[in-house]
Amino acid sequence: SLTWRVGRRLAPATGGALCPNLPEVLRGLFFELAAGRRRLGVRQATTAACGVVRALGLEPPREEDLNAAMLRVAVGGAFDVDADAFGEFALAVVEGCRGDAADAQTPSAQTSEVPAAGVISLSVAKLNGEHATIDVDDSLPALELQRAVESEMGVPACRQRLVFGASLLDPAKPLHQQGVAPGACITVVVGKPPPAMVLRIRRVNYG
Repeated sequence: SLTWRVGRRLAPATGGALCPNLPEVLRGLFFELAAGRRRLGVRQATTAACGVVRALGLEPPREEDLNAAMLRVAVGGAFDVDADAFGEFALAVVEGCRGDAADAQTPSAQTSEVPAAGVISLSVAKLNGEHATIDVDDSLPALELQRAVESEMGVPACRQRLVFGASLLDPAKPLHQQGVAPGACITVVVGKPPPAMVLRIRRVNYG
């Protein structure tokens, strides 16, 4: 398995530090998975990072840790990484699981409350590069932004995770109270449909 292969390559850690050869292991893992290509997509990179976490004996990453790590290396809303960016991504996931850097990497200015400004324009992007400009009242909860994203980009609100900075937006909390200001960039991470939606899809497909 990937976890076993990674575990064999890791040097012993001492004093609570990360394995000293972890960056080299990550680089080798990238070229193994890329198989002659220059970049990895989001699924491969995430699976690999989770395998590294397991090999290190850490708890599985939280969705927030994965989102924060993605945002560190995403370019223009797209997540498609080369060897260096994969190393940065995987290290960020590991650090998030260790609990060392998650709080320090979140800019306080992006999560502290800002004054309500009324209707504001936001730049919203998916990880595949699709983007849109959406107008929304910042005194309304983030759920209203999710509904606007569904209308504009076709992603059901129940499958959306809206990421601002390195934090997930709380659907029940007003946007301005979460630090969302005019011109802010929001990333839409699309999750799996809930079981009820899957059941409805199957009924439509199979009768």
